[in-house]
Amino acid sequence: MSNTVNVVDSIMGSGKTTAMIRYINESSPDRRFIFCTPYLEQVERIINNCPGRSFVQPDDQFTSKLSSVKALLSANLNIATTHALFMILDDEARELIFDGNYTLIIDEAMDIFGLVDITPYDVWSMCQDYCEEAADHRLSWVSPDYRGRFDIYRQEIEAGAVYRCGPNNLIRITNIETFAAFEQVFLLTYLFDGQLHKTYFEMHGWSFQNWYIEGHDVDTFRLTLDPVPPAARDYTQLINIKHHFRSEKLKTGRACFSLNWYQRCLSKDPTLADQLQILKRHMSSFFRTAASEGYDGAMWTTYKSFRKTLAAPTYNRGFVHCSAKATNAFRDKTALAYPINRYINPNLVNFISARGGKIDHNAFALSEMVQWVWRSAIRDGKPIMLYIPSDRMYRLFTNWLDTVSGKTSSASDPDTDQPKPRKKRARKPGDLPEAIPLS
Repeated sequence: MSNTVNVVDSIMGSGKTTAMIRYINESSPDRRFIFCTPYLEQVERIINNCPGRSFVQPDDQFTSKLSSVKALLSANLNIATTHALFMILDDEARELIFDGNYTLIIDEAMDIFGLVDITPYDVWSMCQDYCEEAADHRLSWVSPDYRGRFDIYRQEIEAGAVYRCGPNNLIRITNIETFAAFEQVFLLTYLFDGQLHKTYFEMHGWSFQNWYIEGHDVDTFRLTLDPVPPAARDYTQLINIKHHFRSEKLKTGRACFSLNWYQRCLSKDPTLADQLQILKRHMSSFFRTAASEGYDGAMWTTYKSFRKTLAAPTYNRGFVHCSAKATNAFRDKTALAYPINRYINPNLVNFISARGGKIDHNAFALSEMVQWVWRSAIRDGKPIMLYIPSDRMYRLFTNWLDTVSGKTSSASDPDTDQPKPRKKRARKPGDLPEAIPLS
């Protein structure tokens, strides 16, 4: 246990996972790993690409996944699993991890903080009858014989991962003791400064060690502690951005397209009359235009509770959750709409601030958007068309785009910069005879 996070902060497609696979395969044979990733497809990738390590994944066919992972830890096996299982590791699992001198590898930032999906009445009822609340508001389960509808929350509470936030909300936060049980912790990500992972570890007094990627292709990518400056990548020639429509007036100011804005639209706020319907028409028009210009495969997002409200026949089947990361399932999509304006939930902000945590809201919003966009064909160097109605998200994304393309030294402040048109139009799919290699 070193209380240090080894951070590999490198853009998508730069070879992070490939370099980590090489690191695992070249490590001492007696070294043990847990590789934690959001999706099962990546679990399979690790198992298949590290044959000498005999990675296995927990199996809940005959027992619970938690019991399965404990059995694998007891046998000192290398484990590949998903983020969801990591959240429920308990004291017994942490002791087995510590005794086995395991190294943790997290591929893409997990939801280290989150709101528990539970009604205010159920919060009161469960806390009143089945839990105890500590001085720091962490819940502990005190009803071992209970069987009922609250069992879906029980494992995370028993793992020490649930806190009460005010009378009506529960916050899920990964138990820091889980990370502390590992001999080493690696995080593979991009735009780390904007992620709640950084806030979380800073709140607990952890430090960071930066690692870099050297090499030029899958045969040469490897991890190094020697700084490697990021290569400029001119994505401006691959991303054709649509920001405003000249027809119906859609409000696009700083507060627009946030979750609160969507809620106000549905609450019949007279200042937002017809805004969602205008947005739907703009999105339908965008996808028709994109298809006529050769951009195939619609991909769009919104907040989960508003998916049905915003859906339209033109693009309905292309929904991808706004928090999607580390999946290749949508790499054929070339027409994208991002009609949201990301902010951290106020309850999480209050919870973090009360514990001395600091949040960069713009960096968080940018990090989430970039990860979402890179689920599409852009990850393979293919051109895409992207609709960004929010002024704030447009500024954040285009400033970042200029920075990584080597056209500016740093991203500008989206609160002061005015939206400006892109000087060069991205190439259409037909303009490129083949994909541009990005790594």
